[in-house]
Amino acid sequence: MHLLAKSMKFSIIMVSYNQYKFIEEAINSVLSQTYQNFELIILDGGSNEQTQKKLANYSHHPKVRLYVEKDKGMYHARNKGLMLANGDIIGFLNTDDYYEPKALEVIYNAITNDISVDIVFGIMHAVDINGSFIKERGFENVKLKDRIKKYDPLPDQSTFFKRSILSNLGLYNTSYKIVSDWDFWQRAIILGYNFKNIGKKIANYRHYQEALTFNPRFEKLRYKEKKRLYRNYNSQAYSKFEFNLSLRRFIIMPIKKIKLVSNIYYSIFKR
Repeated sequence: MHLLAKSMKFSIIMVSYNQYKFIEEAINSVLSQTYQNFELIILDGGSNEQTQKKLANYSHHPKVRLYVEKDKGMYHARNKGLMLANGDIIGFLNTDDYYEPKALEVIYNAITNDISVDIVFGIMHAVDINGSFIKERGFENVKLKDRIKKYDPLPDQSTFFKRSILSNLGLYNTSYKIVSDWDFWQRAIILGYNFKNIGKKIANYRHYQEALTFNPRFEKLRYKEKKRLYRNYNSQAYSKFEFNLSLRRFIIMPIKKIKLVSNIYYSIFKR
């Protein structure tokens, strides 16, 4: 086991599209890891010139494999990355997010110290556009029957898995444009893979309006996909999950928008 551990390699898959503001921080957070046995697979879907210029700085780096070609969305690109990966452990990092300096070392130790583990996840911090802390995710244990019901997806950027399970786990379901990562990890739970929560901070993800997870333009699609995802794994005619989902979509979010309009109004006319 010790000899195998020494040769254990990571494949970090990074899907890129027009994130020139953050992409260097994301890439450098991988390249500067204390554990250096990894490959960084960057799949760019045809970004703007500003992003391409920044990516060009890494095109000849010995640990970077850069592919620039059109894709059919983030999860289609991730699937390409999965098929290209040569590592023993796979992780995903978005181009507007970044790892902690010892992230791979911590994950490596967790996996090599317990050979029964298939999937490891740690704590992920939501940060704003400047990197300031907002909230924490990933401190809970995986509860097989409650994960979907409690609106509780795994922290994607701080979750890693052994490539050996991929042939059974399969690729991302590209019929989902926003919640396919949630479906991916839920499938792993149902298949009975062994998860381990290490309770240590691994990654940071940007929490801002332009991100796919929060962009108002995709609000309707997010609602539909989450509802479809839930029903795919639960047969209940009525559920607290769907009630809360609809409550947020049709009541809470409209009220927040009204408040936003009100704040703008007062900032302009009530000085």
